[in-house]
Amino acid sequence: MNILVTSWIHHPHRERGLAAVALTLSLLLSACTAPAQPSSHPVTQSPSPPTAQPAPRHSPSAIRNLQQAAHYYNHYHALAPDDLLGLKRLAGVCIALEEAGVEDPSCREAAERVMEGQGDKGTRGQGEGEMLHSPFSTLHSPASVLREALEARTDDRRIVAELLDVPVEDVELGPNLAENGGFEKWENIGPADWRLGTYLGQSGGEGLYVAGQDTLVAGEEVARITTLWGGAMPDGTMTYAEYIGDPLLVTNAKHLVSLYYASRRSEGTGLVFLGEYTRPDGLVLVHAGLPDSDGQWSVIRVLVDGPPAPTAVMPLVRNWGVGQLWIDKLEIRPVAYTEGLYQ
Repeated sequence: MNILVTSWIHHPHRERGLAAVALTLSLLLSACTAPAQPSSHPVTQSPSPPTAQPAPRHSPSAIRNLQQAAHYYNHYHALAPDDLLGLKRLAGVCIALEEAGVEDPSCREAAERVMEGQGDKGTRGQGEGEMLHSPFSTLHSPASVLREALEARTDDRRIVAELLDVPVEDVELGPNLAENGGFEKWENIGPADWRLGTYLGQSGGEGLYVAGQDTLVAGEEVARITTLWGGAMPDGTMTYAEYIGDPLLVTNAKHLVSLYYASRRSEGTGLVFLGEYTRPDGLVLVHAGLPDSDGQWSVIRVLVDGPPAPTAVMPLVRNWGVGQLWIDKLEIRPVAYTEGLYQ
């Protein structure tokens, strides 16, 4: 079993300073595509009233806004290099500047910082220092370097190819087998195709959890399980609440299990599980703890071998102990590759 944990993005409940930076950058980027103001001169050759026209994409004002955004995103990436949302936005701005024919010093500085981290593989986890099949000397622009850095950390096919030590072109990922794995569909207060389970001690009253949809940030709704009270008990067990998914069928192929989550904990851990949950001696494909992410979105990826015969299994995500757990997406994808060529 191969397990990878990658930082993703800060949770919406981040520190005020980071929120202010994000707001500033959002305003800058929106200004790049804001419509121009209507002309104040009367129009005499048309009976139609004057209408606002979009600002040219590569107008001087749009370029200035992009460069200012690149400056701030570069500064933020230097402070938080593991935040993939920051890298994604930095790469996007630098690509836009490159397409406009502008060589920006902030983009070049960021790309050089990424390249310098290439050799630091022993201490950084799966960061820019572990680019997959990508010596940056073969790339020709800061935008290409940043795009490659982002793809190397977010492209599941590339990550699976690296784990299997095969060319990425020979790897194919199937569809997500988890029903409503992105928690987009909700019925009343619960996600469709999932049910809430709890363990609250032998008496059933040793803890209390609240679960539902986190809608604090519009457009970024996620599932959440929060402890009101509970935790370790005298008999050595610990309270928990969990979302349990509908059964799905896995075959003898390899499967990539990916969970996008964020957590803040004071006791216990999170858990992602895939197996025959209702059988005490049943098949267990994945039983992986979720490291506390201190409010940052993270991705945990587990590459596992399927059972010899097709088997119905169930996924679950558990808040085990005391803390908050946010769940954005669970994916269970079959992996196909030509094994005989590389064994």
